[in-house]
Amino acid sequence: MDPNEELAGYLKIPWQKQDVEYAEGKTIINDNPNFTAPDGIVLLLREMWKRPDYWEFLTYLFSHYKPKIKFKDIYVPITDTTGKLRDAALSFFREREGK
Repeated sequence: MDPNEELAGYLKIPWQKQDVEYAEGKTIINDNPNFTAPDGIVLLLREMWKRPDYWEFLTYLFSHYKPKIKFKDIYVPITDTTGKLRDAALSFFREREGK
């Protein structure tokens, strides 16, 4: 499963199961979130903020990255566009489910 689709499921964000289509010469692109892009990162954080376990997620996030980054660079997982925040969120949800 696509990691963005899986995370959207955990966050209860509707996922359009459509590919790019060509209709009368026009390209139709779905609006599924990409949690590695800046707007997707903001959406991920906004949706997590609504959850009662938001602080647990933040604790998990920073403890997850603590060995890898210096304290002065603590913002790195949040601003990183390589998917580290998305992957940490997926790990958080999977651990809570016992997967």
